[in-house]
Parts: sequence; C-alpha cells; structure tokens
Amino acid sequence: MSKKLFAVLSLLVIFSMLLVACGGEEAPVNNEPANEPANEPANEPADEPGDEPMDETPTTTRTGGWLDTIALSVVGADSAVTQIEAGAIDIYGSNLSTPQDFQAIADAGLENSFQYGLYYEITFNPAGDPTFEGTGALNPFSDAEIRRAMNWLIDRDYINQEIYGGQAIPKYFSIVAGFPEYGRYIDLIRPYEVQYAPNRDAVLEVLNERMPALGAEMVDGKWTFNGEPVELTFLIRTDSDGTRRPMGDIISVWLEEVGFTVNRQYGTSSELSALWVGGNVDDGLWNLYTGAWGSAAISRDNSDDFDFFLSPRSAYGFTTLWQSYDDMTEEELDLFSDMANKLFSDLDERREMFVEAFDVAMKYSYRVWVVDGRAVSPWRPDMQVSFDLSAGVDINTLYPLTMRFDDQEGGTIRMGEPDLFVDPANPIAGSNWTYDSVWQLPTQDYDAIPNPYTGVQLPQRLERAEVVVQTGLPVGQTYDWVSLEFADEIVPPDDAWVDFDVVSETFLTVADWKETVAVVDQINT
Repeated sequence: MSKKLFAVLSLLVIFSMLLVACGGEEAPVNNEPANEPANEPANEPADEPGDEPMDETPTTTRTGGWLDTIALSVVGADSAVTQIEAGAIDIYGSNLSTPQDFQAIADAGLENSFQYGLYYEITFNPAGDPTFEGTGALNPFSDAEIRRAMNWLIDRDYINQEIYGGQAIPKYFSIVAGFPEYGRYIDLIRPYEVQYAPNRDAVLEVLNERMPALGAEMVDGKWTFNGEPVELTFLIRTDSDGTRRPMGDIISVWLEEVGFTVNRQYGTSSELSALWVGGNVDDGLWNLYTGAWGSAAISRDNSDDFDFFLSPRSAYGFTTLWQSYDDMTEEELDLFSDMANKLFSDLDERREMFVEAFDVAMKYSYRVWVVDGRAVSPWRPDMQVSFDLSAGVDINTLYPLTMRFDDQEGGTIRMGEPDLFVDPANPIAGSNWTYDSVWQLPTQDYDAIPNPYTGVQLPQRLERAEVVVQTGLPVGQTYDWVSLEFADEIVPPDDAWVDFDVVSETFLTVADWKETVAVVDQINT
C-alpha cells in the first residue's frame, strides 16, 4: 500500500479482460446482486396474453468479467467528479477523501463505494552520521530522539479537522482503526495517544538538547550548521486524493516554527518515487516524505507490520531507505521477525510481543503516523462494481470480475486513476503501488480472495483446503470449505510441492528437497 482540472492525460491503456469465473460468496455490489444474469435486459416487460412464449432463456459463454475492455487513463482527483459528469470517464477507481468531494458526488447523483483502508504517515530519511555523505548537510532525522519528538509536533486532530473535515481518525501506529487488531490491542495503544498528544514544549526541549549535540546552533530563531540554515527538503505529494499537499504544507509551517528551514518539493508518485524508493538516501536529496498506504483487504493480522515498515528485512529491504533502519538492536529486529513469522505459542505470548513492539516502534519513529482516512470512489449510476470495505475499488480483487453496465454484457468502461506505471511491470518482483495494481488485477487470478466485509479468505480457484496445525496453536476455522485438524507432529507428504525449478520449469517436491539436502550434506562431509 502513490490531476488537473478537466484534464484526462493522454496516457490511455486498454486491457482486454482475460479473466476466469468468480467463485465464493456474493460481493458487496452497489444495489444489485453480483450474479444478475448478464443476458437479461433491464426492465424487460412480461409477456402479454397471446404473445408467443420464448423458446428458452439465452445463455452466456462468458467465463470471466462482464466487460470486454477496461480503459485506464490518468485523471486528477480534483476533476474526477466533473470528468464523470462530462462523460469523459465512467468511474474514478481511486480515493476521494475531502468533505468537498463527498458533497460533489452527492450533488452529481453518482453512486460510490466507501472504504477505510487508506492511511497516512510522514516518512523520515534517517541517513547521515549526522551529515549526509552526498551533501555534507546536517540531517536532524538521523537522530532517533528528534524523530520521536515529531510525534509531539504533529497535531493529528488539527489535520483531521482542517483537511478531512473530521472524517479521519488520528493515528499513532500502522494498525488501522476499526480493523480487528486495533480493537484487540486498543488498551495498549491508548496510553501512547495520551503520551504523544501535541506538545510544543516537549519538542523544543528535545531539539534544544539534541541539535547542539549534532553540531547545530540556534541563530536568530533558526537552527544553523556550519553557518548555514538547517534546511529540510520535504517531498510533498500533489496527486493521490489531494490531501497530502495541504498536510505537507501544514507540517512545514510547524517545522519552521521550531527553527527549521523547509524546502518544499512538490511532485506526483512517479516523480517522487525515484527519490525516496529508488534513490540513495545518503545522497541527501530529501529529509521527509508524505507517505500513505492502502490495505488491499480488511487486515485481521497485523503482526508483520513492524517488520514491513521498520526493518531492513522488510519486503522493501531492496531500498536504501529501509537498509538505513540500522539503529535497532538484533533483539529488536528478531522480535519483529518472530512476529512476522508467527513464532508465538498462544495469544498471551503474542500480546506481550505487541507490548514490546509498540514501544520499539515509537522509540525509533522511522515514520510518524498521522491519520486513518475515510474515502469513496464514484461512478455513474447506470453501472455497478463490487468494492471492499478496506480496499475500495481499484486494489480490490473483485473489481475486474464484477464491474459492468446494468443493462448489458460486454462493452468498455473508462476508469480514471491518479497515476499509472509508477514502477516497472515485472511480474515476479514488480510494483506494489496502488496505481499499478489497478491494471495488474484484471490480468491475473487468485487461488483465494478476501471476503470484502471481513477479510477472511474465500475460495476462487480452489475447491477445498485441508489444513493441519500443530496441537495447541491458536488457530480456528470460519468457513466449511476449509477443514481444520490438529496434530502433535506434522510430516509433509513426499509429493507435496515446496519449490519451483526455473531452469527445468518443474515443481520440486518434498522428496526432491530431501534428496538435494542429502547431496549437500554428503558434499559438506
């Protein structure tokens, strides 16, 4: 889990929907059931007396999505509603989050989703010791105490009221409010919300202690280093739902009020990704970034969040940014790794791991969480699409299978997104950007898909699943398509797949793996 008025940018990508049939429960389609017969015209009149009866109801040979084509184009959030009204696009698949957007959708009489999985943070560049190698400039955020103090600087409730009209929820950790983990550990989170409420005096106390220790001094109300102002380069996103630019501007003012000089660098996801994801953080080209993440389903287990967001062992460990998360001890990194790999024996042990993880996350504060958003995606009233209560439309695995016009099978729907092709389209290790998921989803399929109401997996290409769990582990069963058994010892069968040989293009079994291990052991001895 990255738009100008009346402008649909010239980039237009058309994907033929090579899709397969959808299984499982009905999706939350706007007003109409997802399994409405595609061949039956809307409002078909009943046979009048004397009419010849129909021989049979026509059947469809379609085995995938309802549409022939989804046409994707880049459309700014600020013109999304007017573009639909003007007939330039049929649906805006991304998020709109401001009160003005909500009112415009209602005034235009459009249908819309509602989703809760978009959340915002400020990412810090912690490189430098304490100066950047590339520029020699002081980086205050190389200091963990200064990063932690930013929790006191950022008034989350003010941002919520000023930008989101009170629709968002102030946020202190990556766990999304309203998702199961937040309710499970709310008693652990609440004390941090009190401890790190806005406190300008606490910020100044930390800065007055740590900045001189880094070699800076205060001159005429501004922090300086080697006679020059301490300048923070702030990467501020101008696309997405349009809320990150005002967020960045507000936080820039607060940083200037405590003595920093802020250089605001505005840009889109594609433009800024080259710096904070693709660049070398020690080049010193940026200090902060307006980050946001989207959850592709209701998350029922956030035990891997700490490893993902705060550890160089993360899936983002290929970036120099995540590689620079090197302040933590091996014990703290192992804690995050153990949580990500579910290495706990019961829920009490899991809870104790969260107790420690919350404290470690706040201690290092590589990013400061700001708010959980509330967003919608609008579309014209004569079409429908399934949406997920977390993912909304565009990163929802159901959207390519369910998006359709009310009264026809086939056709083309034009879908607007804030950006496209942020990262390379590598099918093995490619982009995880929201704006790339929107075109990836119609070109692939899944063994299981999340229930859009609960996040529990539903079978898509599977008929059944037989699960064997070690006795005593806290695992339960929800749906009857999964059978659950417990065993004191679990021995995988020899014909089970464990790997794939890219040279021979064959799956490797447990028996193959055992043979390979035996050969390696023989060589080593």
